[in-house]
Amino acid sequence: MIRNLTLVRPVIDEKRPLRIYSVAAVESGTAIITSLQDVEDCVEVIAIERLPAGLDPAARWLREAIPDLYALDRWTRVIIDAAGLGQSLWDHLQVQHRRSWILFAKRGRDRQDLVNALLVAEQERRIRIRPSPHGDAMRRALLAYRRTVGEDGVLGGELVVALALVVARRRPVPPRIY
Repeated sequence: MIRNLTLVRPVIDEKRPLRIYSVAAVESGTAIITSLQDVEDCVEVIAIERLPAGLDPAARWLREAIPDLYALDRWTRVIIDAAGLGQSLWDHLQVQHRRSWILFAKRGRDRQDLVNALLVAEQERRIRIRPSPHGDAMRRALLAYRRTVGEDGVLGGELVVALALVVARRRPVPPRIY
């Protein structure tokens, strides 16, 4: 006979960091940044991948890195920049109506939001880059990217765009109970 049986609801940890994969695919190659975003919107870049041009290398990498592409948990996000080959990659992966998949589809001067978010994050020192083979390239790219977007929507290299995608997407604030 079982006595004193208590049902326990699972505890949802709102302080758990989000794992974000941001993808910038252009004609010269693809950059995929894996990062963690905490509740204060600080971003820690934990891995940087530079892949050859084309859809297949990026799609293959995402399928290997994320066990179930079509059923992401609530702590994982994938953000793909629609510029360059991003829209084609989005269509190739068939993730249009999947939860936690985000397509950044702004064009031209509307992409200034990415630059602004990156400048604010740099100023507030919310970006940390773990040592990695591509970490130095990321630091150099951050020093050299254009701070203003022209009609063409160019920010800089794919590394900068991938990082800007992460910092531009602010973490949702959980509802407060009063």
